[in-house]
Order: sequence, then structure tokens, then C-alpha cells
Amino acid sequence: MAIVRVVRGNRGCGLVVAAVFSVFTLLARFTEGASSGNVVACDVSSTSHTYPVTVTPSLPSFQITCSPGGATAIPSTFAADQKVCTGTVAAACSTSQALKELIPSAQPGWWVSKNFPTSAIQFTIPSGSFPRYTPAPFFLGCTKSSKNCLVTVAVQPTPAQYNQATQTVTCAYDQNNTFQVTLSPSSNKFTLNCGPNAVVQPTAIQTSYCPQGITATGCSGGAAAQPYKTIFHSYPSSGGWWTGEVDSDQGGVFTVPSSAFSSTSSSFFVGCAGPERSVAAHNVCSVQVTVAAITPTATESSAKGVSVGWREWVLIATAVVGGRSLSV
Repeated sequence: MAIVRVVRGNRGCGLVVAAVFSVFTLLARFTEGASSGNVVACDVSSTSHTYPVTVTPSLPSFQITCSPGGATAIPSTFAADQKVCTGTVAAACSTSQALKELIPSAQPGWWVSKNFPTSAIQFTIPSGSFPRYTPAPFFLGCTKSSKNCLVTVAVQPTPAQYNQATQTVTCAYDQNNTFQVTLSPSSNKFTLNCGPNAVVQPTAIQTSYCPQGITATGCSGGAAAQPYKTIFHSYPSSGGWWTGEVDSDQGGVFTVPSSAFSSTSSSFFVGCAGPERSVAAHNVCSVQVTVAAITPTATESSAKGVSVGWREWVLIATAVVGGRSLSV
């Protein structure tokens, strides 16, 4: 327990508070285990503990040590297969799961020093590999003589975002997200980054688009996907204007040749849904792409003027002489 003594100054200058902490309390704290900055020191010599950690893009790692010697891992097969448990109590670990079932992008290399709990275990999600939705929390730890130390792990997903400078849409699936992109001759491409395991909509995105919007299973309203040729008459029958894969870490890029823009504006929808059989499978990331109409140049306007018939020019000249205004 902390011992607090309150002493009044000799000249009435207020209260001076001195707090003296018992050495035994400090020793007990380190004996029982502690957690700081996603570094957990488990001690299962006397009591059970549960420590939460959150892995984020700014704090992408956690580390666990376990003492005393002779403790076993939770789950018991962790050293062999690096499977983890879902839930919050040791009893829930009768069945363990591969981390990839919770985070589809998970890789074995995220774990360092797998001989846990004999040695410390460290877990790190590399930059750019964070999930696009909040996965189910998982836990692991160690146990000895019915005393458990559990570390529950929550992973914060990367957020959905739009970078206007580069016209890049990065999708995430904790909720439905809608973005708008405008293409013009001076800004004629955009990047759609759905991430690995996403469900691309429409499925044949290289050759077709959705006319009204997208859902997790296809185009909105049950509409059929339409070929890009209905908007861009010069769109190639094979190959298309997409480069890269939209369902990858880098995403795909859609580029419209400058010569393909017309005097009529149009729009189309593309996007993706969360991975199948995941908690985010029903959420979509929809992108409405507006294709801007080109503006006639001064030369084009002059050319149009030349096409005016001689009768119209006579009317214009007569109106000017007569001091009247006439629009043709």
C-alpha cells in the first residue's frame, strides 16, 4: 500500500504533500507482471493476468516475455504452428486459428522468435500490410499451475482515403465508402487500390463498368455491367486502359488517352467489396468516375464561325449597322 503523510509548513505556506510508496508494492508489481508500450512481461508464478495491446500503423509491434521457466504457451501448439486464439479466456482456446483466417494478408514473417514461451515473442505488421477492416481480436500468452497470462490483441485497420493530388482511392471496409474522381485531358488517370482479397466490382473491371453504383455482389439495382465502349468509342477490345491489379497492395491505374475525351460528359462506377467470408464482406468501396467534357478551343470556335451561311452574316451586319443586337 502507498503511505501518504501530510505535513503543514511552519509559516502557513500551504500543505506539503509527501508520498512514500512501499517498496513491497513496487516489488509485487514487477513480480506479478506488467505492460508498457505494447511490451508485456508475463509472470505466472502466483496470479493470473490479462493485458490488452493494440497494434496500429504508428505502433505496429508487440512483444511478450513469460516467466518463470517451465511455463507453456497459450495455445499449446504455438511454437509449432503460430496459431492464435479468439475470445478472452484460456478456456476459449480449445481450438486455435491460423492468423491468416483473421487477417487474410498475414504472413509467417510477422512473428519473430517462435520458440515461445522459452524466449520472447515479437509480432510486427509491416507498413502497407495492415488489414482493410477491423479483424476479430485474438489472444495468446502462457500458463503454469493454472495461472494464466493472456495478451489480447486488437488490430487497427488502415482507413479508407482519397489522395486528391495523385487521384488515388485507397479502399477499406469497416463501413461503406463512396469517393468521386474526375478525369479530364489534364488529369486523365486515377488509381484504385482495393487491397488483396477484395472482391472487385464489376468482376470484369478491365472491360466493363457499373452504370448506377456497386454492391457487394454486382451493380446496383440489378443492372448489368456495361462495356467501356458505350462511353469511350475507341476503347480497345482487349487489353483495355487498366494497368496493374486493383486487388493488390499497389492497386490498378485507369488512364484515358487525351484523344478519347469528347464534348459530352459522362460517368461510371467501379469499386470493390470486403473479402469473402469476412466480417466486412457486405461493405463496399464505390468510386464514381466523372469523365469531363472537353471545352472547344478558340481555333475550334473560329472554325465554327466560318460555317455560318452568307445570309446569317448579312443579318448580323444589318443588325450592327442598325444599332440592334441580334443573336444567331
